[in-house]
Amino acid sequence: MGNAGGGPAELLSRELGSPVVFLGAGLPEDHWHASDESIDLRMLIRGAATLAHLWRELAAA
Repeated sequence: MGNAGGGPAELLSRELGSPVVFLGAGLPEDHWHASDESIDLRMLIRGAATLAHLWRELAAA
């Protein structure tokens, strides 16, 4: 993982013996954590809804 948050995910994956999946609801042009960051709230809300659906599907599996 090449981002700053990859270290803890690698440790978690190793300790649990399970893959860690990063899912995002932003776009590269949002420039998160930059001085000109922005977000399309519709995209963020739809991303959250998609993740909620994914968790339901995983729980049912």
